[in-house]
Amino acid sequence: MRKSLFILTFIVAAVHATAAKVYFINSPHWSNVYAYMWTNGGEMSWPGKAMSRESGITCSKGEVYSIEAGSYTYIIFSNNGSPQTADLTIDPARPYWYEENAYASIEEIEHPTPVKSVGVPSESEDVMLQGFYWDSYETSAKYGCTKWSQLTPQVSEWANIFTLVWLPPSSNSSGGLGYHPTKLGSFNGSALGTSGLLDDLIEALHNNGIRVIADIVINHIAGTSTWCDIGVQSFGTYGSFTPDMSWICKTDEVNTDSGAGACKGTATGASDDGYGSDANYGSARDWDHTNVKVQEMCKAYLTWLINTIHYDGFRYDYSKGYNVSHVSDYNQAAEPYLSVLEYWDGDKNTLKSRIDGAKKNTMVFDFAAKYSNFRDGIYKKNYNKLKGEGLRSIGYGKYAVTFIDNHDTFARPENEDVAGKKDGSSVNDKDLMMRCNAYLLSMPGIPCVFYPHWVTYKEEIGAMVKARRAARIHSESAVSEEAATGYYKATVTGKEGGSVVLYLGSAASGNAPAGYKTAIKGSTYAMYYKEGKGAGWEAVQVETSAQGRKVLFNGQLLVEREGSYYDMFGKKIK
Repeated sequence: MRKSLFILTFIVAAVHATAAKVYFINSPHWSNVYAYMWTNGGEMSWPGKAMSRESGITCSKGEVYSIEAGSYTYIIFSNNGSPQTADLTIDPARPYWYEENAYASIEEIEHPTPVKSVGVPSESEDVMLQGFYWDSYETSAKYGCTKWSQLTPQVSEWANIFTLVWLPPSSNSSGGLGYHPTKLGSFNGSALGTSGLLDDLIEALHNNGIRVIADIVINHIAGTSTWCDIGVQSFGTYGSFTPDMSWICKTDEVNTDSGAGACKGTATGASDDGYGSDANYGSARDWDHTNVKVQEMCKAYLTWLINTIHYDGFRYDYSKGYNVSHVSDYNQAAEPYLSVLEYWDGDKNTLKSRIDGAKKNTMVFDFAAKYSNFRDGIYKKNYNKLKGEGLRSIGYGKYAVTFIDNHDTFARPENEDVAGKKDGSSVNDKDLMMRCNAYLLSMPGIPCVFYPHWVTYKEEIGAMVKARRAARIHSESAVSEEAATGYYKATVTGKEGGSVVLYLGSAASGNAPAGYKTAIKGSTYAMYYKEGKGAGWEAVQVETSAQGRKVLFNGQLLVEREGSYYDMFGKKIK
């Protein structure tokens, strides 16, 4: 039966009307173009019906095929069953499909509007810290409380180690860490502290040259008193929005669950355009991202976060719940420095398809590497698993934010961490933590260090990060590696002559390679580095203007004026 192999982007009209025809541009040169269509009330037999070749419509990208769509809502195109597209939602206003997008006309396909690239820094030398973990807003949290007021004093310690810090959701929430927001543009109802304390934290981070990544929850919204009392969403000069239940997907459980009470059956938006059985988020109302008003609200919210709150980038929560094409649209509006999807799937090709579906305007957390490299490879000492896995193995390392564990996978009874544990005890296994973090901090992608790992092993992880930054390893670094039973060695190439050599298992028993310094060494792990030009303080250009002399500090460009150093924000560093 049907199975989605790659994602295609469709922009769906807020209200579905009967579509006379749907057109398919046969760019893959399929010999038998079929369309399988269905709606909530019925479906065709797989693989559907053969499409008709359109002799009167031409397109330089491929032959044009069509089919009468009638009252069907969803469609899959295939070559008589295989290969095939993802599940698509028919949009009468944009009936032409070509590769990853739906278009209103052939003219749009022939002469597309250029899309600027945002959210994915090139050859990034960044290292991220996840500045929280599950329930870390509680004062008794095991690895320390991460309320805004508790993080601010730690910022000076993070300086010159981390260049990015990912913060939890800051909007008002119905409770907990913030993943059930109620008012996106108000922060004083957060369990993490007031908006003023958040301002202090962001200012401190910027003063130390650290960019701030906002955890944004735009898949769903919680009611303020009932399942359907959606509050006004205000974003200062960027607009105020008054949603109603037409902004909520009609496939939301509010329409079917007896617990909805008087709200039952009130959602009238389009069907959820997320992915498979995970599209509907079961404990809050799902925004209908095909609704133009919802799109305008999200663009206003994200632009406000960048320009008014001074966040620098986004982590998109639960991105299985909405078509990733919207992420590209929202990033085009807000222009974040970095964007990363939380798309929880261990298949690297699925992750690649989501990146492509977002027009490569976002990164993604590399769950494929987490499971293959860390859980199945390093934890089980099967070092052959470290080769040919994760996004870097298919040429998408540039788009990978790599990680060992996060707030969802660590110390929660419903999920397992890198060691297959539910109680968080893996953090006490120093040998495992060192092997995992040494690999994480040697490899391309943007590595994200987990807060409980950091506070438990500050000295060791700090040494690894400093070695990475000194070697100028970046998100697109080349890797030369070899592995055997109980043995792993990798040489990772940084900028300007820098490099890292990593040994795991029995390979760690030797001495440092000639010309390399030791970052960290144990019985089963060793990380050595060679500095690249530009690491540390180095004059790279002498300005004759009032801007001052430019210098690099660990790969970060600063400006010297009258003996002081200022970062990209104009904030004094030293």
